[in-house]
Amino acid sequence: MRLAFRKCEELISSFAAVQEPGLYDGRRLFAIWVRQFPIPAGISTSFMYPSGLPCLVVQPEGKDPKRTILHIHGGAFASGNGSDFLAMGAAIALAAQARVVLAEYRLAPEHPFPAGPDDCFAIYKGLLAQGVDPKTLSISGDSAGAALVLLTMIRARDAALPLPNAAALLSPWIDLSMSSDTYVSIKDPTATRESLQPYLDAYLRGKDPFDPAVSPYYADLTGMPPVLIQVGSAEVFVGEATEFARKLGAHAITHTLDVAAGMPHIWHLFASFLPEAREAIERIARFFERHSR
Repeated sequence: MRLAFRKCEELISSFAAVQEPGLYDGRRLFAIWVRQFPIPAGISTSFMYPSGLPCLVVQPEGKDPKRTILHIHGGAFASGNGSDFLAMGAAIALAAQARVVLAEYRLAPEHPFPAGPDDCFAIYKGLLAQGVDPKTLSISGDSAGAALVLLTMIRARDAALPLPNAAALLSPWIDLSMSSDTYVSIKDPTATRESLQPYLDAYLRGKDPFDPAVSPYYADLTGMPPVLIQVGSAEVFVGEATEFARKLGAHAITHTLDVAAGMPHIWHLFASFLPEAREAIERIARFFERHSR
């Protein structure tokens, strides 16, 4: 666990080493940091183009998986790409014995809201159009990607499209108003209201963070599939994640809330050396398998 926090501190130190780091520095420094984590053996990669958008695909080598997982990466809506999350995607693919499609979407500040949600919904529609059976399709997302997962499902429901069989929200940032008390009560080395605000400003460009089209925390959740929420007790997002689980219960949505003791933001990235990360990924795999139809 201490090693996981040291890895987080490495990322924070890289920001501190840059004078007045901006959004582009954040994108570059995160990419450098995240690529230190080894990609597990026994996987193969390829590309697919749902709705004409190129997405990296990772799956167990030599297998023809019957299940597909669409994973939407985080990065505060302004950084990250599929290849940044290849190691984590590969770990999920191996655990679930599934094909993992790593969504690529446009980022702020070049492409503010609603570009990201538009692209993620287009990718989801593209997978359905390519013949992916929604009964064998699951969806997951980490951090800001969890918000995009929920927005994608809400758009699919409103468009009368089939929904995935289940969803997993990892360290979810889904209330962009950042109203939870845990933004103050928890001393998170990776995220604070102050550090997130520039990314949020670049993404929203004045949009109301309480708008359900922006923050799915406030959306109508009727008809959502089963949802797994995983959040670390040491991250500022634990408050909104816990309250969101209550909202799911109020809507009679099947859900599971895992609060991992002492874990930092997206500890799943540390699966190469952290047992708690491997266990979290195994729980995602079992959750998706249980709800495949």
